[in-house]
Amino acid sequence: MSDLNEYSDEAICQELFERIEAIRLEKNLTQQSLADELDITTKTYRNIATGKTRLQVLIGVLRVLDRLDVIENWIPDEPMSPLLMAKLKGKQRKHASPKKGSSHGTSLKSDAKNTANNDEIDW
Repeated sequence: MSDLNEYSDEAICQELFERIEAIRLEKNLTQQSLADELDITTKTYRNIATGKTRLQVLIGVLRVLDRLDVIENWIPDEPMSPLLMAKLKGKQRKHASPKKGSSHGTSLKSDAKNTANNDEIDW
């Protein structure tokens, strides 16, 4: 798969399953033995192909196949220089900002109170 953006989610799941199947066969494991080791059904295992499985199942399969290393490439840590790390220490984002124009972050009660106070003062 060259450019994943050109593929549907279903096609990516199918490709992922085919790659997992190749590793499973290389290790000479049956679907049943792999499923038994994870305490899941073979149907649950095959659901990886359609994307109808929990991420935890996929991680378990990769663990049994001794291929957890591939997860490192999914969302790699961005390398950062020591100077930049020191500069940004304590300033890392922990939450997303609300969308512009949304009322998140403002209190409707305080807005109503301010309006009421302004009405009293406005002669």
